[in-house]
Amino acid sequence: MVIFLLPYVILKACFHVQVSAGAWQTSVTYGMLMAVDFMAVVSFSALNRRRVNTRVKRRDPHWVGLSTGILAVGYREDPVLLEGCLKSLHAMRYQRNQRILLVVDGNEAQDEYMAQIFKKVFGSQGAVVFRPDFLCMDRTAQDKAREELVREIAYHPGPVCVMQPHRGKRAAMYTGFAAFLQQGIESVVVTDSDTYLDPHVCKELAFALSESPVVGAATGDVRIYNTGTWVSFLSSLRYWFAFNLERGAQSYHSVVNCVSGPLGIYRMSIVAEVMDNWAKQSFLGVLCTYGDDRHLTNLVLREGYKVKFTHYAICYTDTPIRFIAWVTQQTRWSKSFFREIPIQLGCMHLHSPWMTYALLYQLIYPMMMIYNLVNCIYFGTGSQMSWWLVSIAFVGLLKTAYAVRVTGDKKFFFTTIYGLLYMLGYVPAKIFAALTLYDNSWGTSARLIRNFTQLQNYIAPVTWGSILFFGFFHNPSRYSQEIPLREGQSPPMFSEVFVMRSLILFAVAYLGAFLWFFVRTGVLVSDYKRDFSYEELYESTDSYIHVEGGKRKVARFEPTMAALNGANNVPLPSTPDLERQPLLNGHGRNASSGNGAYNTNGIGNGVGGGVGGEAQARSHIPTALGRRPSSFEQQQRQESVQRCWRFGLFTILLALLAFLLLALFDMVRGHSGGAPFRHLKGSCDHVQPIGLAEFEERQTNLSRLLVDLKATAYIAEPGTNMKYFANINWSQSERPFLLVVQAKRDKTNQVLTKATLVAPAFEASRARQGLMPGASISIKTWEEGGSAYKVVQEVLDSPWAGPDEDSTEEDLGGHGKKPKDIDHVYIDPDMRQFVSHGLSTALESSTRKVMIANRAIALLRMQKTAHEVEILRCVSQTSVKVIRAVKNEIRDGILESEVQTLMTRAYKEAGLDYEDGGSLVLFGKDAALPHGSGNDTKLETGMMVLIDTGARLHGYLSDITRTFWVSKGPSKELNEELDKVWRIVKQAQNASLNAIHPGAACSSIDKAARSLISHEGYGAKFTHRLGHGLGMDGHEEPYLNIGNTDTELKPGMVFTNEPGIYVEGEYGIRLEDVVLVTEHGYEILSGELAESSSAP
Repeated sequence: MVIFLLPYVILKACFHVQVSAGAWQTSVTYGMLMAVDFMAVVSFSALNRRRVNTRVKRRDPHWVGLSTGILAVGYREDPVLLEGCLKSLHAMRYQRNQRILLVVDGNEAQDEYMAQIFKKVFGSQGAVVFRPDFLCMDRTAQDKAREELVREIAYHPGPVCVMQPHRGKRAAMYTGFAAFLQQGIESVVVTDSDTYLDPHVCKELAFALSESPVVGAATGDVRIYNTGTWVSFLSSLRYWFAFNLERGAQSYHSVVNCVSGPLGIYRMSIVAEVMDNWAKQSFLGVLCTYGDDRHLTNLVLREGYKVKFTHYAICYTDTPIRFIAWVTQQTRWSKSFFREIPIQLGCMHLHSPWMTYALLYQLIYPMMMIYNLVNCIYFGTGSQMSWWLVSIAFVGLLKTAYAVRVTGDKKFFFTTIYGLLYMLGYVPAKIFAALTLYDNSWGTSARLIRNFTQLQNYIAPVTWGSILFFGFFHNPSRYSQEIPLREGQSPPMFSEVFVMRSLILFAVAYLGAFLWFFVRTGVLVSDYKRDFSYEELYESTDSYIHVEGGKRKVARFEPTMAALNGANNVPLPSTPDLERQPLLNGHGRNASSGNGAYNTNGIGNGVGGGVGGEAQARSHIPTALGRRPSSFEQQQRQESVQRCWRFGLFTILLALLAFLLLALFDMVRGHSGGAPFRHLKGSCDHVQPIGLAEFEERQTNLSRLLVDLKATAYIAEPGTNMKYFANINWSQSERPFLLVVQAKRDKTNQVLTKATLVAPAFEASRARQGLMPGASISIKTWEEGGSAYKVVQEVLDSPWAGPDEDSTEEDLGGHGKKPKDIDHVYIDPDMRQFVSHGLSTALESSTRKVMIANRAIALLRMQKTAHEVEILRCVSQTSVKVIRAVKNEIRDGILESEVQTLMTRAYKEAGLDYEDGGSLVLFGKDAALPHGSGNDTKLETGMMVLIDTGARLHGYLSDITRTFWVSKGPSKELNEELDKVWRIVKQAQNASLNAIHPGAACSSIDKAARSLISHEGYGAKFTHRLGHGLGMDGHEEPYLNIGNTDTELKPGMVFTNEPGIYVEGEYGIRLEDVVLVTEHGYEILSGELAESSSAP
């Protein structure tokens, strides 16, 4: 998104225009967002087109796919359009099409003409009309009347028309679905009664559906035949982009979000699962009467199925020809879009991220356009408005260049004009739809009884037009004013008025070049603004199909028009499935020698040579003119397309280059670029783990202590002490796995150390692999039927010597002492009872006693070395940084679990060992319980946030707690109370810190904090000890509580300092930092303390 700032930087640098945040948005953001989105959509749609072309090219010429049925629905349709629709169904070319069914949404006298037209078209094929007086969707599947009707429809040998009571399109489709399910058809092609289908529609849609069993629906290229007005003509341009680009891009990700009503196919097995829920959809307690196709598509997506688009399936349909009717249509579609958002949100995790992006773009893009336009009109200057319009024109040119390049049709030079229709009609329709979602009454579309005189149809466009009109004329002085200079600012290179006038001249020149090009190339609006009848679309019966080695003429559109008007519909033999490349209706490309040909009447099925002589096949699409293009026109067409292509390619490459350069600049500068935790990366990479030499030194220190305590050995099982002395990570089990450290003095009074692992025999190799390279630890094993404790006894009884000493009988057992002296063997205090009992039973004798290790051994771990302190310092300070980084990402409405996720991301970026959910995140009254309540509370205004967290670095843990505000609440009294309590906790932490010095009792540190809190009246609310030791365990000695009067602080001890106040049902506040006892006082290993209740 950095590219959006480029025009703003240019404006500031060159023109010294004082542009506010809103102004630069109005100037560039809208256009740049469209440009970036357009490039992404073009890329994915091109990939989808290539994929579909490849599949069709590799298709077996005699491919036979899913069985299909055609379902057409209508309500008091225009007789001419209905007849054309039925004729196109009559001409369908697909061997496995097993049923043609027309469901008329009405069975009154006014609807009878539709049945008569149906009989006229299909009478020779045994067509029949059913007139039930009920709706299938109102009755259960077991209802006899419904069952009988569905069975008769399903098993009638010819086309069927059903005239049922009026309820809407959804009820009509439901009846058709029920009949097809009864017949066992695999897929259903759905269309409207005003739509003309290509003869190969069923085949192409079925082929798209057969790509994978998980493809549940597909749609095709919907085009407009009634382009006789500006509204319908511009809509036809928009349709091409909507289907061939937007749905094409969605199809690449298999997430087409709406199968078009005029042309779609559904897998019947999926329809059977969702049709009842689909038919009874309600919104705000009212049954839905529109949005049938979008809802059915979303139900397919919700079930986890894919939805595809194929440009080989083509149809022509009707669109509103008047502005108000078009706005009404857009309002209805927008309502269904808003209504379906919850369903799409619920299934996004099942599909490609493109589905999420497309939804967000469709939501944000119109709203941002509204904001930008209103901001420009009411608060902007002339140049800002002009820049905004230029940015839109620029994107329009990109779209024009691409469409002309793909289709060869010059009518797409009118694409930029669609922006006017979009602003004046689509935008107010979107707003009105969002404000009137409660109204479900616009669900029918009957051309014979349309009534657009209702006031509600005019509310949105009239209101929006008034806003724009008032804005343009309310403050015209702003469009020619100079922005005043700030004090000390030099005059701009170009004045505001000069910039505005230059842009206006540019706009005039652009329009002039626009018109000149059309006149020069012979393109006239009248060539395209005309209505095509069914006969014109289908009157040619031949087509040139491009194949390898040349071209061949094949019959495509059979039967002929004469046959369609009354001849029997005889099944046609299958024809080779030669590759077809459908193009938009309009002029063909240059028909050069050997590359293609045009029909003499200019309509239909010719194949034009592409740019550079590349031939492309066409389906039955009429050219707009009934004449052969002249050689001059052909030359101009090639030149214009090439110029547009070069211009479009240049601008796209320029935009991409700018984006890459700015992205590189952003990386060099080190900005987060949307990664809020990037600054944490590698926080502790400089800290090295504990090495072999330090572990051996720990064993030596243990041996010295054993000798001083007149003990001969220390035994530990898997746990923290085994890791501390030997760096052995092993899980406890029912099989004893023991570390034996022996100690004695040699003849020179030097302390000797021997370390032995006693392990199950089958685990010996794994135990050896777990030792540090170079470690001088021997391994003794015991068999499954033997005793580990006897092996330990053998180890203790066996003579051993130092490197310069010979074994003697005097050393056996006594280690230089008289045989009558008693040996003491210490066992780890954390050892399990059955292991300690087994050792005592096996080892104790008159000369040896087994006892719990002296507390002095625990002091070895309590006093940290400089290396351990370095590790603890880094992991603690990084945890503080993590909390501060996560705090910046917390907003009202977030869940405690979502903050947990942020903590995981932050620690992962920092490179520390962290278990998911390893932090305690508590909002508001949840923090009143020191260890939480197990809820997943949503953060609301006025709640404080408590985060208690820790991570591991090289085996050592951190433990940090912060309590802070995200946003204070409306209650001033509560805010002041919480701030007061936070300060008391902070003062208690400071008081306890001041009490820390070598020789101080642990109880005195707790007392210092507790006394201050009690003095403030919250003594009973400080419910836990002040702190605990910290190292390889999260909680270890020393413990700072009021009763620990025996333990004195010594240099090297590390512990937490975490006073807190907890008022159950209201709030809890705790602050926790990690402290090191030094020779002269203390060091806060976690770095900076919390500064305030808003700055952790």
